[in-house]
Amino acid sequence: VDYKFVQNPMTDHRLNSIVRSLLPRMKSFIGSEVSVEVVDCYRTEVTNLPVNSLVHMDGDHRSSAKLLIYLQDVNATSDGPLAVVNNKGLLTECLGRAGTGTFFYASREMHAGIATTEKPRYCLNIKFYPTVMNSNIKDGSIYINKLVTLFRI
Repeated sequence: VDYKFVQNPMTDHRLNSIVRSLLPRMKSFIGSEVSVEVVDCYRTEVTNLPVNSLVHMDGDHRSSAKLLIYLQDVNATSDGPLAVVNNKGLLTECLGRAGTGTFFYASREMHAGIATTEKPRYCLNIKFYPTVMNSNIKDGSIYINKLVTLFRI
């Protein structure tokens, strides 16, 4: 799947605010304090090729987790939803309106990004790790170890 990182629709301050508001949920999901390592936003291009739609696990450290947030409605398979393999071994599509987020362990759970066949899909991707210290977030400053420029075209 052709991912394109797209250029900054939000200021760092606004993005800091979004991530700060999600920290309690990230901590609850992972069961500890968290370190936010990567925040990126990308556009998945329309394709009929099954590149990222093949079931896989990411190569990140096994302790890492991801939060994938849809920036537009993803209500059908053609919209390119995230799909995860459930306890019964079946692929379950994660559908939802813009703002819907899915927490998962991308390096431990089999998943796929279903190919978008009608329109590009925009997502915010947040990767985080367990840590013993609080995340160091300051208003108006970069709060993560790596920031991919948002909405780069």
